[in-house]
Amino acid sequence: PVTLRFPEGNHPAELHLFAPGNRKVWLASFTPHSRLIRPEWRLRIRVGKSQTLVAVARLSDGRVLGATAEIQVTAGGGCRS
Repeated sequence: PVTLRFPEGNHPAELHLFAPGNRKVWLASFTPHSRLIRPEWRLRIRVGKSQTLVAVARLSDGRVLGATAEIQVTAGGGCRS
């Protein structure tokens, strides 16, 4: 699983995930309802090979944050970050 953490008091108004090493670079986009906001999200994704995962979020205060994480695909098909 991939874990995303957001600053206290600022929830994501939009969240976009990308895997530049996949054939389809865009993985998902979310526009969460404010009643469903949590400071930490856990997601499962599928990637074709070991690569860098990119997350971009626009927070409720208008700031835009980005982060990257190295994802390692193992021989059995699982991932480690």
